Amino acid sequence: MAGAILRIAEYAEGRSLWLDETLLSLNVIERSWAGLLAPLDYQQGAPIGFLLLQKAAVLVAGSGEYGLRLIPFLAGIATLVFGWLLARRWLGPEGGLVALGLLALCDPLIYFSAEAKQYGVDACVAVVLLWAGARALQDRGRRDFVLLACLGSALLWFSHPAAFVLDGIAAMLAVAAIRARDRGALLRLAMVGASWTASFLLCCALSLRRLAANPFFLDFWAPWFVPSIGDLPWFARRLASHFAEFLDLSPSPPLFFAWLGIGAVACATLRPAFAVAGLASFLSAACASALSRYPLSERFLMFFVPIALLVLAEGLQLVRSMAGRRVPGAGAVVLIAAFGFPAWRAVQEIRAPRVVQDFKPILADLKDRVRPDDWIYVSHLASYPWRYYAGRYGFDGDVEVPRDYADPRLVLEWADRRRLFEAPGRNPVLLGSVSHFTSDRVRDVILDLQALLGRPRAWVVISHGAGGRNAGRSILAYLDRVGRRLEQVRRPGLWGGCEAVLYDLSGAVSAAAAPDEGPADVAALLRGAGAALRAGDAERSLRLFDRLEASATLGDQALFAKGQAQQLYGDDDGAAATYRALLADNPGSVRARYFLGEALVSLDRCAEATVELRRALAERPDLEGAWDALARCRMRAPR
Repeated sequence: MAGAILRIAEYAEGRSLWLDETLLSLNVIERSWAGLLAPLDYQQGAPIGFLLLQKAAVLVAGSGEYGLRLIPFLAGIATLVFGWLLARRWLGPEGGLVALGLLALCDPLIYFSAEAKQYGVDACVAVVLLWAGARALQDRGRRDFVLLACLGSALLWFSHPAAFVLDGIAAMLAVAAIRARDRGALLRLAMVGASWTASFLLCCALSLRRLAANPFFLDFWAPWFVPSIGDLPWFARRLASHFAEFLDLSPSPPLFFAWLGIGAVACATLRPAFAVAGLASFLSAACASALSRYPLSERFLMFFVPIALLVLAEGLQLVRSMAGRRVPGAGAVVLIAAFGFPAWRAVQEIRAPRVVQDFKPILADLKDRVRPDDWIYVSHLASYPWRYYAGRYGFDGDVEVPRDYADPRLVLEWADRRRLFEAPGRNPVLLGSVSHFTSDRVRDVILDLQALLGRPRAWVVISHGAGGRNAGRSILAYLDRVGRRLEQVRRPGLWGGCEAVLYDLSGAVSAAAAPDEGPADVAALLRGAGAALRAGDAERSLRLFDRLEASATLGDQALFAKGQAQQLYGDDDGAAATYRALLADNPGSVRARYFLGEALVSLDRCAEATVELRRALAERPDLEGAWDALARCRMRAPR
């Protein structure tokens, strides 16, 4: 009951769709049934069955947030039901209740039951398949194998990682049949496997092979592909810590891993069949990741969350029973300690509902403040939620957004796209092109904003502006320098949240800013250059560094800051030269070597970048950004 209440509360909140939800939802809303079988726009990928369910939900419940999140919500409820059926089979009534409690309170299972993406369905499909596999293992009836064959073949079309779960189930049933020398079971399993394989191959032909060959997908998720199946440090550094944080079941990672370790040992000892299924599922996903076919990022591991929770429940049951035998009442204390933190976390989410990107209040405020002649600049990544939401608030939402939001050619002056949209009775809308997916270089930001200069009232709407060089910050920094800020509406959230800022740009007539007439002493120039850099105004920062170099030699700190400003502006060649000059005087500067590697990656000089990044990591293995850059170099090497 508590799990259902938490999911209903999350769903009923009706928070704004964030960027990723909007990108997939626009495909569902705007395409026909047949159109959903073709490659999706906006660099999106989802199982065909899930897309068709989403389309049906939109037709039944409407294209609002509730209709778009209906299928994930129902999947979240079904996860609880089938999770209980599965846990009761594996762990018995008491252990099943413990597992059900963890399923009910697990934060990612709650969150993804109210997100218009497929990840909540991944968890539901995993639970259903494992339940069917447990029936086939324990009951061994022909009907159980027929059910398993039908469910596996069908659910592959609703969840891509279902293939990994089926690998685990096949391994579990094969080991059990071999140990029992049951040739009949092996034959039935072979027939079941044949039906799964046929369905999977057809799914690959129609959908998966196109996703696997997508260069943006490969480059973006490169840090989450396993370098090699035997790279245990990668699993410890990248996967384990992030997965523990993702589940958020304990305030202490060491305590969580101790709990998980006890559960794994208990499963291997008491439930070896389930241990085989879980381990084989994970190894299958790891092998796909090593082949650059499946990233092991948090959301992509939703299929593994129920498995991990069952392992944790087994460990909790073992500790509870051992403690209860030694000290009366100790078992209850163990349960309270285990469930206390996730229960407190769930209550906090109800009291203060989570915010991802709260776009609706921004448009509501903008509607009350905008004047008929105001121009509205919508930043590149805000243009997709703008297209979805603007019509509700009386703005022109009929804008042509790029089909590929990560196309770097969008920022070029000669890019073949319409940016200005003027509809009778509505405010002119200018769509931006700069973001960390296209280009977030300050020089491109400045060019992107030229059409606004000279306007006495221009609104700037930004969403998902953070990331990379933080294009959102650079947009505001430049406009703050050439114009005057009049009003601002802001809603905090992830990736920079959402905001709308009104500027008077009537006095700004060109991209070239007036020369700085500020103080000429070295200390003041250095402070000014640093302040401009922190604000995201790389152009002004570099002008101040030029004045500084005319009167003094830059020290290590100033050289590093200049390299940062050059990178932010988009001069990666200049940044590389600056970092090399710094390293010539101070070879031990790890951060300079790391950012030199980053600049070389941007220039696609991956061989040189790999050398510098490896040298930086030899000194600082905790530089996660360096590992990410190294992974992208590795991904680009065969091209």
